[in-house]
Amino acid sequence: MLSEKEMIMRYKLGDEDCLEMLIQRYMPYFQSSIKRYRIKGYDVDDMLQECRLVMLCTIQKFDETYNVCFFTYLNRLLHNHFCRLLRNTTTQKRCGEKQCVSYDAFEMDNYVGKGYSQSLNPLDVLLVREQFDCAYDTLTKKEKEAIYQKYYVNKEKKGRNHHLYRGKKKIKDAIRCL
Repeated sequence: MLSEKEMIMRYKLGDEDCLEMLIQRYMPYFQSSIKRYRIKGYDVDDMLQECRLVMLCTIQKFDETYNVCFFTYLNRLLHNHFCRLLRNTTTQKRCGEKQCVSYDAFEMDNYVGKGYSQSLNPLDVLLVREQFDCAYDTLTKKEKEAIYQKYYVNKEKKGRNHHLYRGKKKIKDAIRCL
C-alpha cells in the first residue's frame, strides 16, 4: 500500500492510476462533505465530480514545504470550492435587471396567460406558468371563481373584491418566490 506522498509523487511523474487510488481513499470523506452542502442544480454525481476536480487541483498545488498535511489542504480547498459554488448560484438568483425578469412588474393579465411580453425568455414564461398553476391550485373556491370572473369572463362581480385581492396576492407571492 502506497502512502499519500508516494501516490502524489507518482501522479506528478505521470502515473494516472495514483489519482484514482487517492480519490478512492478519500471517497468516504467526499461523500460526507457532499451532505454538508446543498447546491441548487447539483446532484450527487455532480458534487462527486466537483470533489474529483478539487482533488486534482490539490495534488497539483500541494507542496510539502507548506508545513501542512495533505488532508488539511484538501479539506480547505474543498470547503472553499463549495462555498464559491454556493456564492455563484446565489448571485445568479440576484443577477442584474438585464438578465432577470421582475415578476412584480407584470399585471395579473400576464399571469393568466394572455399577453406575455415578448422580452421574456421562454424558460421564464414556463416557470411563471408552472408557478401560476401551482399557486392557483392552492386558492379557495371563491378566490378561484373571482379570478375566473375577472380575467376570463371579463366581468367583476360585486362583493368579490376581497376574494379577488386575496387570490391575486397569493398568486403574486408564489410567483415572486421563483
